[in-house]
Amino acid sequence: MRQAYQHWHQSCHELAHFQQQSAECKGRMQLLQYQLRELNEFAPQASEFEQTEAEYKSLTNSGQRLTISQQALLLLAEDEEHNILSQLYSAKHLLIDLVDIDKKLSCLLGVLE
Repeated sequence: MRQAYQHWHQSCHELAHFQQQSAECKGRMQLLQYQLRELNEFAPQASEFEQTEAEYKSLTNSGQRLTISQQALLLLAEDEEHNILSQLYSAKHLLIDLVDIDKKLSCLLGVLE
C-alpha cells in the first residue's frame, strides 16, 4: 500500500510538472503565432531592411549635418566685410568688365556663375 501511495504521489508530481510545461509551451506557441501574424501583416520586402537601416542612419546624423551646415554658412556669408559671397559678387563684376574688353574671356564668367 505504501509503495502504491508513493508511486501515486510521485505520479501526481510528474503530472503537475508536465501540466506546467504544457501550459508554458502553449503560452510560447501563442506568442510565436502572434509574432508570426504581425510579421505577415507587416510583410517586409527583400530590400526593406537595408532601406530602413539607411534611413535610420541618415536621420540619426541629421543633427550633426545641420550643425556643420550652419557652421559652413557662417563662414561663407556672415562676416559682412570678408565673406565669400561678397567676394564672388565683386569678382563677377570685375569679370563682366573684363569680358566687355575681351569677349573671348566670357567662358570665365560662365565658370564663376
